[in-house]
Amino acid sequence: MEFVRVLYASKATNIYPDLKQDLIKILDTAVDFNSRNEITGVLYYGHGYFVQCLEGRKSKIDELFYEKILKDDRHKN
Repeated sequence: MEFVRVLYASKATNIYPDLKQDLIKILDTAVDFNSRNEITGVLYYGHGYFVQCLEGRKSKIDELFYEKILKDDRHKN
């Protein structure tokens, strides 16, 4: 079983009054998915940018990163 660490930064597509609610939704979803898939990590948001570090089994990290994170239109680049 191969374990990996992914670190990325991206820019929020919009900064708007409901951003706080979106961040809470992201964290709620992430805590649920990550705990079920034995993924650990940290998410930082500040000044219009996200920085995230994820650790876990390569297959699960790849699934999360390529199928969910990269396709999420709340951030880019």
